[in-house]
Amino acid sequence: MHPTQNTDVWILPFEGEATPRPLIATEHMEGFVSPSPDGRWFAYMSSKTGRIEVFVRPLPEEDNREWQVSHNGGEMVRWSPQGDEIFYRDGNRLMAVPVSAEPGFSAGTPHVVFETDFFNCHGPSFDVSPDGQRFLVLKPVTAGEPITEIQVVVNWFEELKEKMREAGQ
Repeated sequence: MHPTQNTDVWILPFEGEATPRPLIATEHMEGFVSPSPDGRWFAYMSSKTGRIEVFVRPLPEEDNREWQVSHNGGEMVRWSPQGDEIFYRDGNRLMAVPVSAEPGFSAGTPHVVFETDFFNCHGPSFDVSPDGQRFLVLKPVTAGEPITEIQVVVNWFEELKEKMREAGQ
């Protein structure tokens, strides 16, 4: 974070000079970056409009064009595994925006996927499955309900494989 600015987005190249450098450095808050599956774009949150919204910019970073994809607030952005949608939170609503990168970037109209009580934390409160068909959501514990049990599952992947074999899949 720059001493006279808010949070910024930095990049660390894997090749050549391995020194982090600012990718987006403004007086506004920028953060929670999600790269597109093909690595040509990245979605992020910014407060440049006066409230937190979702934007998309191309990579390489020399291209400074950007597109605003949320219009009523947006945070905790995630790119779909197929690269054809961007998901974000708008309060208790999970929103989806259809996007296309051919021939250039374009975004459709945001729509509600579902509404729920999200747990508000200093990090992502949802993620999308690799097939893009399910979401994992952090939800708050209802006040007054004591937590009396914690289940820890070890070797869960091996257990899943065994159950799949038993089911004939």
